[in-house]
Amino acid sequence: MGKSKSFVKKLFIDPCPLLEYFVNEDDDDIIKAIVGTDGIQEMLDVHTVFPEYAAHIAQRMKIPYTPHYPPISLEETMAFLSRPISERVTKFLTDRKFPLEVAPNYGISSWKWGEPHQYTSWKNYFPFNRDAMLISSAILANLGFVVDLTQEEFMTTVSYDRRGVMNCLVFRFVDEHISSLMCKWLFSHGRQATFGLEKVDPSKPVYVVEGLFDYIALDLMGEGQSVGLGSAFISDAHWKFLQGLDLIFLLDSDYTGRKYSQRLKAEGHKVMFLDNRYKDPWEYFSAKESLKMVDL
Repeated sequence: MGKSKSFVKKLFIDPCPLLEYFVNEDDDDIIKAIVGTDGIQEMLDVHTVFPEYAAHIAQRMKIPYTPHYPPISLEETMAFLSRPISERVTKFLTDRKFPLEVAPNYGISSWKWGEPHQYTSWKNYFPFNRDAMLISSAILANLGFVVDLTQEEFMTTVSYDRRGVMNCLVFRFVDEHISSLMCKWLFSHGRQATFGLEKVDPSKPVYVVEGLFDYIALDLMGEGQSVGLGSAFISDAHWKFLQGLDLIFLLDSDYTGRKYSQRLKAEGHKVMFLDNRYKDPWEYFSAKESLKMVDL
């Protein structure tokens, strides 16, 4: 059995999903006992750039908070996404058998704090915020996990809505200790990534898969149009973006994917299951095998 992620450590790298989805509203005192009301406010300052998302979490945690994020510059964001892929992220991708020549088609780039940039509209967001990353590094060191987050690298990409408007800038830790023990992905606008949605023909069925790589796998394999959510958990924001589409859910064949698939099927949604040979569409693609789907 793989190592489970540490709730407390994740709280200081990627707190928003915990505050929104995994802490019961009646249990907000647990988080307040750990970081205090001021700590939650500071988390909302640096771990998202989406005012609606931050205001929702603040209301859920019953704390006063007025989001004051600078407007995100589209020009800066496009410049960021056009960055060349670093050597370390290149290795991360090639280890996953990712065909590097298609990376530009999916907006894949890389990031490490300290590289020359003028992304001022993003400066407060965690991967760009040196002070916030150093504070989190110090807290993690006190918890027994020694890391300098300002020296860590991310694979980066972007997610759009049906109109082609950005709804998330996305960062993937390439360090496997961080991704296995704390978190893999950071989402600038919360759990609402919809990879591939801007390419969808609404008159045709759409497979809904868990992640970026699964969406890319189906796209490259020609298995039909798909949208990747960045999670097996389907948030209210995901449902809003997917509204009106003919959806077929194709989540991973692991325990979590099966659990959510069975729940979706019980709710009346169209659900297909992968056989147990491979966990997800990306593993099929990497093995150069066609998808094997079953209707349980």
